[in-house]
Amino acid sequence: MELWTRCADYLLRHNRGEAINRALEDINRYLANRGSSLGQHNLPEPQRDRHDDEVNRELDFFHQRRNTLRTAADTAYGTMNPDQSRIFDTILQRLEEPNALFFVDGRAGRGKTFLMAAICDRIRGDGGIVCVVGTTALSVIHYERGRTAHSAFGIPKR
Repeated sequence: MELWTRCADYLLRHNRGEAINRALEDINRYLANRGSSLGQHNLPEPQRDRHDDEVNRELDFFHQRRNTLRTAADTAYGTMNPDQSRIFDTILQRLEEPNALFFVDGRAGRGKTFLMAAICDRIRGDGGIVCVVGTTALSVIHYERGRTAHSAFGIPKR
């Protein structure tokens, strides 16, 4: 039986990686109180790095809504015009490419916000992370968890 099946309580509120780490930390505390360790029972150590907290906050925020987000993205895709669906498909197909960068531009009223929201919903629905960043709060107000560049990257305000 895989370890992740042993941490079902954590899976209710956290992504798979965080659930496994939390279960391992609990098991490790239990074993340490009894003079033992994870290694003595052939269990792996929890995996943590300096970015885990931020990543896990983002993954956990959308974890319970993944199915809803995926359905919303699929519904939106069904109503997109040909240009929007081409852009949607292109971005999703190239997400894994190193250094992939996309710039979506168009006149007001062409559906950019609708398109970007659908892309965000799809990626989050698939368990991925999207960081929507804009130069002003107004530019990210329509995106859930959208942030200004100052907030996201720690740029000092003048």
